[in-house]
Amino acid sequence: MRYMKDNTPVIIGGRGNRAYVLTTAPIYDEWVRSAQDKHRVKEVITRRKKRDDVTHSRFIKKKINRSTNNIAQTCATITNLQVQFSTY
Repeated sequence: MRYMKDNTPVIIGGRGNRAYVLTTAPIYDEWVRSAQDKHRVKEVITRRKKRDDVTHSRFIKKKINRSTNNIAQTCATITNLQVQFSTY
């Protein structure tokens, strides 16, 4: 974030760069915030205490799959935007 703060005029200087930054900033923001959420860890610990190992393993796999899918979807969205803006 410090880099962007210091170099914002240079980054947003071009029309295509400005459109890219304005479009992708919320996507990156959501991605970073979801990576920092600590409620998931609390949820896993709380549920771990109440469940057996098999149920807990399924729950963890489900959470990992959901996170992996969210990351893949975000990466695909950003890649798509990069392609669109490269032709801009």
